[in-house]
Amino acid sequence: IAFTTATYTVNWLNWTLSSAIPWVSGETYHINARSLDKASNYSAIGSFQVAYDVTPPQTGVSSPGNLAYVNALPTIAGTTQDYPLSNPGTVPNVKVRVYRLSDNNCWDGASWQIASACPLDIAGAAVIVGAGSWNLKPGFPVLGNTPTMITGTSYYVVSSGQDNTAPVANVEGFGNALLHGATFTFYNTPPYSAMSFPVHGGFFASVASLIGVGQDNVGVSTVSLNVKDKTFGGTNACFLPNGSGFTNNCATACFVA
Repeated sequence: IAFTTATYTVNWLNWTLSSAIPWVSGETYHINARSLDKASNYSAIGSFQVAYDVTPPQTGVSSPGNLAYVNALPTIAGTTQDYPLSNPGTVPNVKVRVYRLSDNNCWDGASWQIASACPLDIAGAAVIVGAGSWNLKPGFPVLGNTPTMITGTSYYVVSSGQDNTAPVANVEGFGNALLHGATFTFYNTPPYSAMSFPVHGGFFASVASLIGVGQDNVGVSTVSLNVKDKTFGGTNACFLPNGSGFTNNCATACFVA
């Protein structure tokens, strides 16, 4: 084993060794140390294994999805991954920022703060961090830290991770190029739908098509129909376009227009 000699300032109780070793992030190194007394006696070799890491972790927002429309928000959640992948550490801490895009106000984990006070980090016990994942403590204040929202309003969520490197952790910047944030819109107002043909209460000799309207401020995804034979009556008098006619359970017999 090749050894080099350390130096001390006061005495050998505290020694140091400066080197030009080209450490590589993600690599694991074995460091051996031994001492020599004035009588030429060597100590046993002390062996230490360390990983060199100057690469910050990466986090992302997984729920809600980017550009999603949601009508409820039980929590906000995401992912964590330390780097380099060849020899990752852990990501014990995650900070989260939530912005309301209509006024650029930010959520501090308990209430909305004016734009001039932003950015504000949600951190500590408000962010639950597990293996490969994180989420805001579920529930609205005071039970949790999920933000209160206004229907029809869009929000932006972004996160930053901190790994377990000592003595100073590697911190992911909120604005780094690999960061995955999410913009979503909260909307819990029901859409509108109505029949235009056939008209209510009318008598018709021919109904080639059912015609109606559907409207919503964020767009209608589907319109479902339930058609029941009122003359026959009962719970199994609804129609499905599968050849079964008016013999289907009305609690489940819906089809998409």
